[in-house]
Amino acid sequence: MKKYAILICLVSIIFSSITLSASAKTTVEVWSAGWLNPASPTVNGWGFKYALQRFAELYPDIELKWNVQVAGAGQTPEAMQKLMTAVAAGTVPDVTILDRFLLAEWAARGAIQPIDEYAKGSKIVIPANCPPAAWDELHGLDGKLYGTTNIGDNTGFWSLYYNKTLFKEAGLDPNKPPKTWSQWLEYAKKLTKTDAEGRIIQLGYRPYPDWAGEFNCVARTNQTPFVTPDGKTATINSTKGVEAVEQIVKLIDAQGGIEKVSRFFSGIQPGALDPFLNNKVAMYDMGEWFLWDIAQYAPKLDFGVTFLPTPSGKQFTAWIGGWAWAMPKGCKHPEEAFKVMEFLMSRDFAEAFIKGTQAYAKEMKRLVVLPGALYFVYTDLAGKYNLPAVMKESPSTYKALRHFIMAKDTAYKVYYREKNMGAAELWAAEGRAVEAAIYHRKTVKEALDEQNEKVQAELDKFYKK
Repeated sequence: MKKYAILICLVSIIFSSITLSASAKTTVEVWSAGWLNPASPTVNGWGFKYALQRFAELYPDIELKWNVQVAGAGQTPEAMQKLMTAVAAGTVPDVTILDRFLLAEWAARGAIQPIDEYAKGSKIVIPANCPPAAWDELHGLDGKLYGTTNIGDNTGFWSLYYNKTLFKEAGLDPNKPPKTWSQWLEYAKKLTKTDAEGRIIQLGYRPYPDWAGEFNCVARTNQTPFVTPDGKTATINSTKGVEAVEQIVKLIDAQGGIEKVSRFFSGIQPGALDPFLNNKVAMYDMGEWFLWDIAQYAPKLDFGVTFLPTPSGKQFTAWIGGWAWAMPKGCKHPEEAFKVMEFLMSRDFAEAFIKGTQAYAKEMKRLVVLPGALYFVYTDLAGKYNLPAVMKESPSTYKALRHFIMAKDTAYKVYYREKNMGAAELWAAEGRAVEAAIYHRKTVKEALDEQNEKVQAELDKFYKK
């Protein structure tokens, strides 16, 4: 009986230890976004699946609750309100995704907290592990560090994709894309085709599919700032801003006007059916992530990528974007949250993520292009696991990828969205102004004046406090 009693005691102790071990795990909730979903059957999905498995191996004491059902994914005013509501209610996650250009505003409004005390001494959360300009964006207006960069993400460097086959058909030199704004208009018109009823069947130039984004693209080619250096005065209605939107309006009108162009847009489908991949769009303003679709669905496409044209055909510029991981104010597990944020910027993350993308490539029998940030930060890993296949299977994609990788060095200037306390409103205002102008509801100057006033009101409201 004593033996049985001892055995029962031992079993009880073992089970108690298991229970204590399980209960000792800290649950860290992450508000993520749909394209970062580890359950998604996509390149990014596979990448994050492998990466989070690696995290579980490195940090067995942390249980990740990866919530991808966040409206607006850390970008829209609605998403900001959701986070502020959670802060007020004390129900914030431990880590949240947010568009990096909004970080300074969210910090100043008290939605996220600085991480300097946790990052002190980190060999991972350092400038060298960030894409160009990202380190500065991670700091608030007060100079404190408020986030880590999401390296499983893209960087933008919006550029002009052009279809060499369609250039040849139009009698244009496939190796000489437009360099000036006037050439841009000329090419857009010449490369647009319509049917007998006047409907567009081939679009000469497709703008970036977000009017605020297109405004940023064209304005940066004109070296246009949107706020003053101190961030207190909105300037989207400056002379350079007006010129940029006028160029957008001219590009749309040269192809038949917004009504006809919009009808063409309405038939656009993503992925393998994208019109650029199927010789229905000659030029396209897009970031480096579009190479994902080209590599997977049209690796033999004859295309090129270059800087967007400038007014003079000189001093070509670029602008970048990207996302960050931040720690909401009042999160329950800040130390563990930082471990998650640090991992998501680490070499361990990068290597696991890249291996996941290569497993996807093998399973789906498709060529894969990585998120752009990885080519900047962990170049050796990209060179080891990814670039040789891209070079071999799609030389045009490899050459285009080199353009993006080298853009930070070859561009006259690289822009990122200026820090200010009306960043979300500014982005929305840019889109509203362009839309009013291209539909000719207002003159360009009227549209920009109206929206600049709204942004200024937002800035004044904050600073008057």
